[in-house]
Amino acid sequence: MIVAVFVQVTTEESPTVNVPEGEAVKFSEPWIWTGLAIVALGIVVSRLIKRSAPHFVLTQALEDERIYEEVTQMNLLRVVPVD
Repeated sequence: MIVAVFVQVTTEESPTVNVPEGEAVKFSEPWIWTGLAIVALGIVVSRLIKRSAPHFVLTQALEDERIYEEVTQMNLLRVVPVD
């Protein structure tokens, strides 16, 4: 699949510029696959971050008293006694 883009630029400071017919910017299939790969990578990375976030918050709360107080006040971490 090839997509052709023809450009005509007009500004007050410069005269009209026409791109001659047949000299268009062409985008071929590798750009489509690259774009899809970037979108897929974004989805995967987002899910990995969401999966590891609770472990990270718990680890930080156990190591630093200020973070522990902050996350318990924000109800991100609740301490419940176990029978």
